[in-house]
Amino acid sequence: PERIASDQEFEVELIISFGKGWHGYADEKTNTALGFIPTTVEFQFPKGMEKIGNITLPQYSYSGPYPVYEGKDVRFKQKFTCTPKALKKELLVKALIQYQVCNENMCMPPEEQTVQGIINNHQNK
Repeated sequence: PERIASDQEFEVELIISFGKGWHGYADEKTNTALGFIPTTVEFQFPKGMEKIGNITLPQYSYSGPYPVYEGKDVRFKQKFTCTPKALKKELLVKALIQYQVCNENMCMPPEEQTVQGIINNHQNK
């Protein structure tokens, strides 16, 4: 949106791209029961920004019997609202990503990354 207003519902999105032939495991019982490290995203909002509901997970495909994420357009989404006090020019949103990428021959060690993005709020210029 052009600007954020209090008590409106918005959505933040994180897009993950997997290289050709590589995949990350979906957070499903089939995978976790076998010890595969799932790809997870946890959005972290500053004070005054509130999550609405659970994160919307991307559609997964299958590598054999295992649910996986693959391709260049794997989208994790989270809805949120913002209180009037939090309406600043910039709002810092972080996302904690935990994952392990694998191909048909091997898996890389699990990794954890934090990425961040700024939402510019032009309402309070």
